[in-house]
Amino acid sequence: MKRISTMLLLALILLPGSVQTSIGAEMETPVADRYAELSDLTTLSEIARHLYRWNLDEQDFDGIAGTGELAFHIRPQHPTLDAGDQSLYAEVYIPTLATLVQMKKTDYTIDELGVEVRSDRFKIVNVERLALPPEPVADEITIAYPVRDILTYLFNTRSQPDFPSPELSARLREAILEELGDHRDGLTGPQTVFVAPLSPVANEIWAYWQEGNLLLRWASDIELTNPAVWEHEELAGDIIDIEQQAVVAFSEAPGSNAYYTRDQIGRILYNCVVIGQKRTPVIGAEQQ
Repeated sequence: MKRISTMLLLALILLPGSVQTSIGAEMETPVADRYAELSDLTTLSEIARHLYRWNLDEQDFDGIAGTGELAFHIRPQHPTLDAGDQSLYAEVYIPTLATLVQMKKTDYTIDELGVEVRSDRFKIVNVERLALPPEPVADEITIAYPVRDILTYLFNTRSQPDFPSPELSARLREAILEELGDHRDGLTGPQTVFVAPLSPVANEIWAYWQEGNLLLRWASDIELTNPAVWEHEELAGDIIDIEQQAVVAFSEAPGSNAYYTRDQIGRILYNCVVIGQKRTPVIGAEQQ
């Protein structure tokens, strides 16, 4: 039971104030407009809520609670892209939290499949805690919002139940069961799965499968609600064996990215079990 495909585990899951702004001198208005979404209070509040749930701890909050404003440095990135790829990249650096959030707004076409892969907003692709501040960029946008407004939003939404819609669950279940085929024969009976709340600025799902004592992180470059992509996109995810892949510190396994710290595991379990949604699907011959 310790080794189960990503597809199988997903099948288990998815059954039935004032503002201060400055813009770099070299930032042209059309360029700034393309990244304006990232300076919006709603977007930055959702980024903060994602960090609140998945990255921040008590010391972080002690560091910002006594400040008047929380500054966000929006840093457009300009990587070399394939022809026809119009995706936008940016970083959001939060000095007070020593945190760098990498963002992407996907916009490209898979010509072989005739599928447009386009996200409706910037999504988080990585979060990094920094020991030193990054080098500034010429077209950086700096914006600050009152800390009290953001902390109030985080407190009021700390247990907000954002879970996959019935439409999304049905799409995922259909694609997963088709992929699984005969692999479903290996598991029968009731299962207990906890799904963490979703984030509008992170295209991922976290879940905990109790019987297998496994965690699943499923992330994608696509919008999960895009029906065209489900016909072609290969579903992929990471399975974390809690007993085998938990360490106190990364220094225990230098050079490997296969491990999660005990603090990370605890945070994931909190999001899945405490504020997440419990599902108890039954897998058996009658569902094949």
